[in-house]
Amino acid sequence: MLMESQRLRLAHVRGTDEAGCFLMLVHALNPPYHGRWVNEGDVVSNSIRSSGSWEPELSTFAGIEKLAGVRLPRRGTLLDIGSQIGTISFAFAARHYRVFAIEPMLRNRLAMTGTACASPLLHPRVTVLPVAIVAPDALRPCKVSSGWDNRGNGELRCGPSVGVCGRQIRGSLCTNVATSTLDAVLAATPELEAVDVVKLDVEGSECMVLEHGTTLFSRFRPGLLLVEARLPHTAHCIGRAALAHGYHLKANIPKFNIYNGLAVLTRRNGNETLTVSCTGHQGLCGNLTQGAKPYRLTSLRTTSL
Repeated sequence: MLMESQRLRLAHVRGTDEAGCFLMLVHALNPPYHGRWVNEGDVVSNSIRSSGSWEPELSTFAGIEKLAGVRLPRRGTLLDIGSQIGTISFAFAARHYRVFAIEPMLRNRLAMTGTACASPLLHPRVTVLPVAIVAPDALRPCKVSSGWDNRGNGELRCGPSVGVCGRQIRGSLCTNVATSTLDAVLAATPELEAVDVVKLDVEGSECMVLEHGTTLFSRFRPGLLLVEARLPHTAHCIGRAALAHGYHLKANIPKFNIYNGLAVLTRRNGNETLTVSCTGHQGLCGNLTQGAKPYRLTSLRTTSL
């Protein structure tokens, strides 16, 4: 039986010709484990194939601790909303976390499922939930589709006018999806007993997810949230959510690469004074701190455009 301290030598795994998924290697000798996913035509997978990483500071457990400035529980639960192919999910699973990954796109779920099945020590720790998070009044039907230039980056569209996808095959660029609010998903997943860490990246719909996911804070109150903050409205609502639920907030939104903009929310302990800091892009930092206006600003550093 393989022990976790040994290197896992995984076979070159191919799903189907349509999927074009060549799945991962996990190395236990250099913890936290490093995964290598290749999902043909996907920007994330292409980056991992060519450089060995995607967003390196978010691809390891230690990197996330350093970025957030906190020490995470040695074991716990990650809720990965918009998991894509699972780079963060498997980094946490390799550190004995239970992972619940919400990913509506068939192509990405197949890559995650293949990775989990090819990694027998990680497989039991990862649950993939095939649902798109929407507002309660969202029109139906809904589908997720992507372009040929970035096949793993799905766009959610809903309503009678968007139509439905054709035949659902492995590797398809279009997926007809089930939908739910985050509150409903949390209520319908009884095995999700606690949430320690949340990653939220849903291509501009972060505000909607948080608005209809308040039990995430009232019931679970995770210690750490990592939220994409590259759009003005999302930056503002993230600041507002941090204030409303009692979280410290800091962000780094690079001036010349806002796609790497990330807000870090850490839970307040006791009666600590809430703080907010933002570095980088002046406009987005302004939106974020405006949303958190009642905060005592401890560090607002921006660069002019």
